[in-house]
Amino acid sequence: LSTYVLVFTDIIREVSEIMAVGEFDSQIANGFGKKLVDNGFSADGILSRKKQVVPIVTMAISEAKKM
Repeated sequence: LSTYVLVFTDIIREVSEIMAVGEFDSQIANGFGKKLVDNGFSADGILSRKKQVVPIVTMAISEAKKM
């Protein structure tokens, strides 16, 4: 199975809207301390996909695969 993550970042409001669909969608939301609502959630203060999003997504998927 696959997991897809789409990130829309509003640098003015300093928030990202994150959509996750697939096998690890709930785990990704949990990694940000959020719950999925219609496959998405808001993440305040998340502006850098490379420094903030990728590490959390990678960790969430790695932890989920261990279960």
